[in-house]
Amino acid sequence: MSSRFIATLPALLLCAWASLSSAPPRPTATPPPQVGAPRITIVLIDDLGWELYERAQTPHMDALMATGLVFTQAWAYPACAPARAALITGRHATRTGMGSNLNEPGEKGLAYGEVTLAELLSEPVDYFGKWHVSKRRSDPNAQGFDHYAGGLGNLNWGGYYKWKHTVDGSTTTDYRYVTGVTTDEARASTANVRIVAYHAPHSPIENPPGGTATTDEGRVLEMISYLDREIGRLLADDDGYLFLLADNGTAVEFGGQKGSLFEGGLNVPFLVRGPGIQPGVTDELVSIVDIYATVADLRGVPSAAEDSQSLLPILHGLPGTRHYNYSEKFSTNGDPSDREWAVRNRSWKLMHTHYPVPLNRLFRMPGEIPVHPPYDAQEQAAFDELRGAFPF
Repeated sequence: MSSRFIATLPALLLCAWASLSSAPPRPTATPPPQVGAPRITIVLIDDLGWELYERAQTPHMDALMATGLVFTQAWAYPACAPARAALITGRHATRTGMGSNLNEPGEKGLAYGEVTLAELLSEPVDYFGKWHVSKRRSDPNAQGFDHYAGGLGNLNWGGYYKWKHTVDGSTTTDYRYVTGVTTDEARASTANVRIVAYHAPHSPIENPPGGTATTDEGRVLEMISYLDREIGRLLADDDGYLFLLADNGTAVEFGGQKGSLFEGGLNVPFLVRGPGIQPGVTDELVSIVDIYATVADLRGVPSAAEDSQSLLPILHGLPGTRHYNYSEKFSTNGDPSDREWAVRNRSWKLMHTHYPVPLNRLFRMPGEIPVHPPYDAQEQAAFDELRGAFPF
């Protein structure tokens, strides 16, 4: 994770505690599902791994991390669409069929039979920004979201200043910078649960308003700084629950390993902030699928998503319940026959890949230090344990 974040955390925490010490104590009990329950905001950032976050100027996100609980060992997915499907269903790709981005014309994407977070909760849930789990304009609403506004897929058609803007099934061409529009629309929401999925800093790499950089590296850093200001604006005066994370790691051209099962593709910034949550840093294992059960728990609603584990014990200072983290990818949605996967515990990671030949690779964790066969007794025991933890 970010060395800059680790270096600046003590000072940020001191500032955070100074402000907290003068505030009345916040409740630690799980809020009931009632009118007036704290708002829940899920902010999803596109292609922002720790190594790119470290290089950008992000004072608003730094402050959020100082006042929230940061998970250093969080996993998401190698690519955008599978991560979003996992987020809104609490289920892994083998179950949802979403093992890769939507690549084929006419691909339907996430099945209507999946129970999304919006369908689970008995209150309005709004979604803003990048959808990317299907292509039909009506799908976000059909999947239970009371209001949807954003760009259904990537911005390759025209870019951040010319994009297809869909609002509740109606699509027009919008020439406003998409990051700001996403914030404006999310701020106007009256729903008490909202998902805000920013496109930035995913390609195309373009100067944001006021940007002057002349290289892609400079432009992407400007995009992140602009996004950071927008996140600050989105959350101004918001004292509810916040889940902030990235969908996958940084793109390869900016030093990451997006698209892979290495830590540079899976390990993402992830923080939770809200009433009763003490600021700090934890190495508890957490997955993007866990937000589903956690939000359900906060609202007192049972969740049947078999891969999602509630983070509420960790948020209240208790040990977590997740012993293994898992992620995967496969090339054809709906067909996991060429599935590649990774599973880890606190000390070890096992990665299974197909290309160029089928291969299982063992790593010491954290740090992803390769361990080569022949294995000693401890290494073989770790290999066997993780192979047995493969969920499918």
